[in-house]
Amino acid sequence: MEARDDDSQAMTQPDAMTGSPSWQTRAALLALLPVVAFLVYWDGQHYDPGLLVFQSQAKEQMIPANLFPDRWGGLKRVGEIQRFDKENLYEYVNGHAEFFISSGFLSLALAEYGPEEAAKSGTPQATVELYHMGKPLHAFGTLMDETGAEAVPVEAGSMGFRSERDLRFIQGAYYIKISAFADSLPLERAVEALTQTLSPLQGEALLSFDFPLLGQTHSTRFIKENYRGLSFLGNILERTFNVGEKKIIAFLLLADPALIRQKDQALLTFFQQDQIPFSETEIAGLRLVRVEDPYEGDWFYLPVGERLLGLFGVSPEESMAHIKGFFQDGQTDHQAQ
Repeated sequence: MEARDDDSQAMTQPDAMTGSPSWQTRAALLALLPVVAFLVYWDGQHYDPGLLVFQSQAKEQMIPANLFPDRWGGLKRVGEIQRFDKENLYEYVNGHAEFFISSGFLSLALAEYGPEEAAKSGTPQATVELYHMGKPLHAFGTLMDETGAEAVPVEAGSMGFRSERDLRFIQGAYYIKISAFADSLPLERAVEALTQTLSPLQGEALLSFDFPLLGQTHSTRFIKENYRGLSFLGNILERTFNVGEKKIIAFLLLADPALIRQKDQALLTFFQQDQIPFSETEIAGLRLVRVEDPYEGDWFYLPVGERLLGLFGVSPEESMAHIKGFFQDGQTDHQAQ
């Protein structure tokens, strides 16, 4: 009887084991429905500022399609513009995406070009890649790292280099690469067309690749690595000046201030280890390092902000007026041309 009574009691209780709610539970759930509906409505009327900022930044990083010319050098744009961001860049530059991202990459847009029939065959003869690197200095650093030692300087954007099958240059915060998949394509014509479409970027902050006004410019060259045998010094612009019978050589490294400080310390460590006499001084408010180099002769350099400037063949006293004008007043050799 006791067992039967237990069974009877169990049958009259809400069936918790099967999950069937009692009428009280159903009533409570029905009462909550208006509350849930109100909360959904209220949430829809409010915004997440962080989400809006993210969407705004994504829109700003979107590369406009009108930056790509429709035609150049007898070729026309074919197919859709391909777009990549930090999340999917690896799909296009697999194995090299981390380099771009660590260099400041924001977005990439790519267009393909070919003859009229390429639109049907799907075989482009050239591509134009526009990399938004965030800052002009980041674009410059990418150009320096991506340019091979055999590249030849060309007139393109703020700075450009030509190889056998590609041409790379920078404009504002953009790093631009034009690649050819056929022989004898006039890549310079692509630069001319891009100069027109990229003209809205002229108002963006540009890096100055100028030097102090030291004399008449004789030549300029780019040294990818091992500048004057120093393994830690690369991506150097070197310009030779003629001053009467005298020759002055200046070299310039452009980089983030932290990297400039790192190269400065690397030079000082090298001088100490190789027992090369040097001294640090300050002239006209600028820190200067004099070097008595038994191999290169006396020279000096100045690490200032995003620049490391070095000079051979002239003393600080002879050139300081021009150097001060360069760093403090923006006087450059380009302005004098």
